[in-house]
Amino acid sequence: MDLEKYANVTNICLFVFGVSFIFWLIKYNWNRRWLYYHASKIDGPFALPIIGSTHHLYIHRKELIRWSTTLFRKYDGSIFKIWLGPSLIILLTRPKDVEVVLKSCLNKPSAYEFTIPLLGRGLITAEVEKWKQHRKLINLTFNQKILNSYVDTFVKHSNILTEKLKTTSGEIQVIERKRRENLDGTKMKTSSKGNFLDHLITMTDKEGKWTQEELMEETQTMIITATDTTINTECFVILMLSMHLDIQQKVYEEISEILGTSNRDIDVKDLDQLTYLERTKFAMMKIKVTIATILRQFELTSSQFKSVKDVKMEYHFVLSSPHFKITLKSR
Repeated sequence: MDLEKYANVTNICLFVFGVSFIFWLIKYNWNRRWLYYHASKIDGPFALPIIGSTHHLYIHRKELIRWSTTLFRKYDGSIFKIWLGPSLIILLTRPKDVEVVLKSCLNKPSAYEFTIPLLGRGLITAEVEKWKQHRKLINLTFNQKILNSYVDTFVKHSNILTEKLKTTSGEIQVIERKRRENLDGTKMKTSSKGNFLDHLITMTDKEGKWTQEELMEETQTMIITATDTTINTECFVILMLSMHLDIQQKVYEEISEILGTSNRDIDVKDLDQLTYLERTKFAMMKIKVTIATILRQFELTSSQFKSVKDVKMEYHFVLSSPHFKITLKSR
């Protein structure tokens, strides 16, 4: 008797739970109906209910990269969508679209929360208002004028590398200990405002423009984002130039035309004239981007979804596009 009573109570609880879940599911999807309506107008890979397109992600890393590359080639010159569970991800491939989004939308999605334990709330993860304030302060010491003051140091070490490469053939063994030994403490020419860290410390201790915690977060962000990013890009440019001798020859001719027969070092004024080298570098940075993914989030109400109009797209070929993502959420 007790067992039968227990079974009846269990059945009633399951029935109530099932009905409640169905009502919640209907209400949830009804509130998102405009999201589904506008998403249906955008092409994209097949998505299953609830999990969306996440079943494509549970594959080997190489297969995942191949699948992602295939998608961007298929929809190159347009936009397409991917459902990651209940989240709609719209991906852009046209530089003009990307420019509009990055200028008009500064809000970052919740995915950035995973990097906060590592980076804190620095420029990469900070809220919009904090990001604007910190960016304005940091630009005072991290700008083109400051970078130009290091050109002599860049040239000096480039010449050292060139001389070493003249006596080298085949592979070069890179030893971490040797790299550390080669690091010197040469005093660099900087502006009167001091270097990046000195400027942040001054703003913290003397001017009180931000806290010790904010100082630590921005320093962490700068160190982590600057580690190996520039050197990896330059190594890739050198690799591509060695593979494309016709491009390498044009770069060489441009440098020879500017320097002439003199044996002088390149200075800041010469850099402005190296237009072909600059275009070459930018083209190669499109192939191997430093930051492969940038995310932005739009939060729209149901009434805003109703006012969304169709966007006319212009199609053209793009050599290679970073994976820009926009997360749309409805309330």
